Amino acid sequence: MRYLLAFLFFIQAAAGDVVFYYSTGNSLYVRFSDGSNTAVNLTEGSLLNTGLYTVTDSAIGIAGLGAGTFSAGIFSGTAVAQSAGDTRVGSLGKFVFDGTNEVDEAADTLTNTTAILADTNEMQPKVDTANTRVNLALPAAAPNAAGGLPISDTGGLDLDTQLGYLTGDAFARLGAPTGASIAADIASIEVGTTTPRINYPAGPAYRLKVSDLKDGTYGTTRPVRLAPGATDIAFAVDMRPLFGNVLVTSVGAPSMSGGSITAAALGPRDHEAMIQLAGTATANETPTVTTTVTMANGDTVTIKVSIIVTAA
Repeated sequence: MRYLLAFLFFIQAAAGDVVFYYSTGNSLYVRFSDGSNTAVNLTEGSLLNTGLYTVTDSAIGIAGLGAGTFSAGIFSGTAVAQSAGDTRVGSLGKFVFDGTNEVDEAADTLTNTTAILADTNEMQPKVDTANTRVNLALPAAAPNAAGGLPISDTGGLDLDTQLGYLTGDAFARLGAPTGASIAADIASIEVGTTTPRINYPAGPAYRLKVSDLKDGTYGTTRPVRLAPGATDIAFAVDMRPLFGNVLVTSVGAPSMSGGSITAAALGPRDHEAMIQLAGTATANETPTVTTTVTMANGDTVTIKVSIIVTAA
């Protein structure tokens, strides 16, 4: 009995016959390497044996194959019209013939096949592991595409050099001195960036701007207007009309002239000085809040903010 491998098809030969499993409806023949290219047609079975192609030892002997050990191939086509261009669909590595019958070496073939399968089973886990490591190491995208590996279009890509552009070299390109940082550069332009933003913004109706009253004192461009009754609002005075981008560093304890409202310093919010108003506002009263604001450049100014309580 013979076992042939035909691509992914399993080929079997019984003692005294060559048996080949293949897709149905094909013309196939076996060609032996005997110097004369002796060829014999294979016959496909019927019913449950479709796809089973066979040739008998008798037919092989009649075709003229002599005694000896041969290799053989299974080809598409017919024996009578065989040519070098016929497609090989299977191979028979060793065929021992005595001129009349095949000499059975199935035991030797089975041993070799078992060894091959054992080697394959041992190797497969290693192949799977290697594939897994490669798949995990590489991104699931083509090189130079979104999410893919970076490439160098002109060659000479040096990632360390590119990373260097994001640190000291980048600062030098911006004109910063050696060892400088972006934070330090910003601080040199806008004084007081280290002051934390400790307050929420005041409501739109309570955000005022400082104003130079031209008499040596400072007020705001408009008053704070309140309705009579319980009061709990914060207002902010933007100091940029006087100091530009210099930030507020502190707000002094405010004083209140007249009225029943109280005032307390909330502190800075970037360029703004913030004051909290509380208590009960009385209709038509017009108190004034006075406070001292210190800027990040060291300047201190006193500002006065008018409060107007509407009629009941």
